[in-house]
Amino acid sequence: LIVVPDGLLSNSGDRYIREYLMGTKDLENGQFIGGKEIVKAVVSLPTQTFAASGTGAKTSFLYLQKKRLRAERQGAIFMAVAEHVGYLKKGNVEVPDPDGNDLLAIADAYVRGKPQAQ
Repeated sequence: LIVVPDGLLSNSGDRYIREYLMGTKDLENGQFIGGKEIVKAVVSLPTQTFAASGTGAKTSFLYLQKKRLRAERQGAIFMAVAEHVGYLKKGNVEVPDPDGNDLLAIADAYVRGKPQAQ
């Protein structure tokens, strides 16, 4: 698992990082060629996730698996959005989020192999 700023997932200047991880997409068959990793999941996190550490950066976490074989192919990627992570930052203090923690349901959905409802 790795936490990354959302820009890494979308900025054109960071394309080389995405290509290093996943490879380049063959437009004829839709498969990714090359790359070092299989992306298993991407979960978008709310800005308050790391607010207690002094940052409001929009982040996501990636669940990556190193390719065992060079020819291993990228499969479907589990994607989800967490709007609540169990706490809110109020001043310099973390307080429980009355809306709960979406990460628990997301983890359950991943384990069960079901897409996250939006």
